[in-house]
Amino acid sequence: MSRPLRIGLVCPYDLDVPGGVREQVLGLAGTLLGAGHEVSVLAPRARGAPSRQDLAGVAVHSAGPALPLPTNGSTARLGVGVRARSRAAAWADGGPDGPFDVVHVHEPIPPGIGHTVLRRLAAARDRTGEQGPAVVATVHVSMSPWPAGRSRSLRTASRHVGSALREVDVLTAVSEHARRTLVDHLGRVPLVVPNGVDVAGWASATPRRAGDGPVVLVLGRADEPRKGVDVLLRAWPRVREQVPGARLVVVGPARTGFGAGGSGHGVHLAGTVDEADKRALVAGADVLVAPHRGGESFGIVLVEAMATGTPVVASDLPAFRDVMAGTGTLVRPGDPAELARAVAEVLLAPTDAAGEQAQAVRRRAAGYDWPVVGAAWAQVYELAVDVAAGPGAARARLRRDLLDRAETAAKHAAAGRLAGDPTAAGLAPAARAAADADDLPAQSRLTALLRSGAVPEPAAADLARTTDRVAAVRALANDVARRRGEPTTELDDDAGGWSTSRGSWPWCPSLPGC
Repeated sequence: MSRPLRIGLVCPYDLDVPGGVREQVLGLAGTLLGAGHEVSVLAPRARGAPSRQDLAGVAVHSAGPALPLPTNGSTARLGVGVRARSRAAAWADGGPDGPFDVVHVHEPIPPGIGHTVLRRLAAARDRTGEQGPAVVATVHVSMSPWPAGRSRSLRTASRHVGSALREVDVLTAVSEHARRTLVDHLGRVPLVVPNGVDVAGWASATPRRAGDGPVVLVLGRADEPRKGVDVLLRAWPRVREQVPGARLVVVGPARTGFGAGGSGHGVHLAGTVDEADKRALVAGADVLVAPHRGGESFGIVLVEAMATGTPVVASDLPAFRDVMAGTGTLVRPGDPAELARAVAEVLLAPTDAAGEQAQAVRRRAAGYDWPVVGAAWAQVYELAVDVAAGPGAARARLRRDLLDRAETAAKHAAAGRLAGDPTAAGLAPAARAAADADDLPAQSRLTALLRSGAVPEPAAADLARTTDRVAAVRALANDVARRRGEPTTELDDDAGGWSTSRGSWPWCPSLPGC
């Protein structure tokens, strides 16, 4: 961005208990801090934690102790109650680290401090008539297909959640599957910006073998049905029939006696391990298995394994499918026979095939490294500041991006003519017509041409990024316009944000993996 920002991040879950959203908030905070921004984090903390504490240079403010609440087939430790609301409201008002340029609320759907912050900021806008900080919210959860279909609880709470999201300037989701949750339940169309992972750190992990023979590793709470570890345990005897010396290592908490019947068949319950041990075990495994039944919005554990070059066998869930993009093996959820067959095939694969797969998964994982995702978030915050200024500013931003795309297309057309590329003849007039940002049919024709596959590389990749950016900005500008009862800008494009077919998002910089 053109200047450092004061950014507030909200984590609704207990910051002292390991979890996916917690890791995203802390990882993003560290990345933003390293890029020169000022960062303040608000989250529930363990009982007795200080009200303010610096963690790796990031100011962390406690919203008080969290309470365990059942949600989405699991248990979430959320900051709820009078004390949490009071502390969240004071933080949103600026507190010791404000005022903020951007406030970014992670997981705004569950009850708790995220709702308090969003409502407080919306009330301040209504009361003062001033815009205040730009507001960004990220949905991490997906409500289907686990347990099944649309979430009854979210349908019931949709009006309450929708009102909390009323003044969110940029709404995002971590995957296409999480995006569908918002579209289906709340009628909002967010951008998709994926989770970040410490890919470089995982890639440098020193492998540690968990015993002799081929090692199969599974991570997650073994007695939580959604994680599907029981499916792998049922599949394990069939794996051992084909690979007699194979060893299954289950990492994660489990109740006493869980899976004890398989302990004599090459099954080892490792329990909870620290981060360094987990990375070493993943790097040393021959295959990581993610047998989840559903309810997953992304698949961080898959990216972590891919970063080490470890092959992955996972349930064929939409979120997992998007993350892996053909670089691993997908199986029908809850099917022990299919799972056993897939795991055995990976263990018995020739060495040269395993080496090629390791390279493929590493390349795929690189696109989720924090420097890549952090650069994308910097662009999202810049966009949020534009959108927060109102429909006029959002439309002006859209106009600038349309003109930038037309200029980029014209440059590639000129280069193509010099190189004797026949497609330049079609690209040049489309680019000239699109130089009029108000000529919406011309904009749609240029979009159709760029998405048709007729433009060769490398021009296609460059123009795909600009077209995705136009689609994302248009979606946001129209979202602002609809919420304020103003006319929308209609273009024939895809407004989903992240282009899963290309494996990149609109602001993906020129870094490995994009």
